[in-house]
Amino acid sequence: MKNTYLEYFCEILDKNIYEGSSAFSIMIQFQECIPKLKSEILTNKINLNGNAIDYLNLIANEIQNRDYDQNAGLFYIDKWLEKFNITIEVILKGNIIGKDIYNYLSSDRDTFPRKSEDRDIASVVQDNFLQYFCKYYADEIIDFCNKNKPEQKVTEPKNKTPSKPFEVVYLNEFCKNLNNYRAIYETSYMILYDYSITHYTPYFKQEILNNILTLKDSKKHLYIDYVINHIQNTVDINNQASIQDLLKENNESLDDYPYFNKGKLYKKLCIYVNAQYHTFKEREYLEDLQLSFFEYAAKIEVEGILDFLHNLKEKQSSATNKKIKWIGKPSQLGYLIGSLAELDYIEAPKNKDGEINYTQFSKDLLEIFDIKTTHQSLSKYLNLDSDKSQEIKRKFEKEDFYIPNRKIIS
Repeated sequence: MKNTYLEYFCEILDKNIYEGSSAFSIMIQFQECIPKLKSEILTNKINLNGNAIDYLNLIANEIQNRDYDQNAGLFYIDKWLEKFNITIEVILKGNIIGKDIYNYLSSDRDTFPRKSEDRDIASVVQDNFLQYFCKYYADEIIDFCNKNKPEQKVTEPKNKTPSKPFEVVYLNEFCKNLNNYRAIYETSYMILYDYSITHYTPYFKQEILNNILTLKDSKKHLYIDYVINHIQNTVDINNQASIQDLLKENNESLDDYPYFNKGKLYKKLCIYVNAQYHTFKEREYLEDLQLSFFEYAAKIEVEGILDFLHNLKEKQSSATNKKIKWIGKPSQLGYLIGSLAELDYIEAPKNKDGEINYTQFSKDLLEIFDIKTTHQSLSKYLNLDSDKSQEIKRKFEKEDFYIPNRKIIS
């Protein structure tokens, strides 16, 4: 069994942009290797017969164990696609010669002048696209292995853990980028401010609003609490960072934050900490300066998003308080609404067999009425054929309570 191209593929996964390779050249290497690797995998699979599944699992595990960011989806590079007005499809086809992104993506960053913003941007562009390419092509091979596994019976676990009923892509990105202090040593504060620290906040807010719209009212508070807790557990919310002394030292005002009219302080914040310095003392100063601003900017973003979440929570509480308060008994609500459904005044949720889904029906009512009961209890009163409902039915009939069928009075 040969693994020549598997080994080569893993070598490409391990490459970085500081070894004389550009992200674009690594993408080309992936594209040239993948057809040969797929052929190698299929050949080995045929020769292994009964052990094919173990072999394909081994390939997938070998790739997943390499040191690349397995969360580097399209959102990793969307800021650059937008900035350079290009699509990922065009890049994957290699049609970038003459495009604005070409030099940043295909050239060694050392080709850019030292102490230049272009050099800083090229470094971040290359790193972001490299991580995206690694995940993109690693996923392609892993999916190829999974699709070529022989069919086998799969027994579903009894206690299968359900996936989250909401999106967390930008929640994770928001928290990850605000914690990524070491990124200062790979680029400059201003690059991080524009393309990392503040970049994901509007996407994150939109993700929150989208999730709120799709979740049921009873789940919205739980979701907001989950997001708040996740932020509090992953980001330093006790960050007391202050830049007042640094502003005073540089004769700047917080009113001009964050770009400071692109004056001297702004230029200091644009310097590539790890590559652009003249003396050790100067580098140490720049490091302290930019880390202080990173911490301050992170604090501002966290405070802003937590205020946004708490305001949403208050709005949801107000919406919840607008429920109709039921002052009768749960049995009476169940019987009355159940009767209206049976007599065609209400279209109740149905099971696949066309019968009323009383569990879902009761849950829907609890979204509308403010009443102290459980959906399990309410569902029994909604079902007019249940013993529970028969008891309350006799009490209503004793008082000559009667609702005619909708068709009779229409």
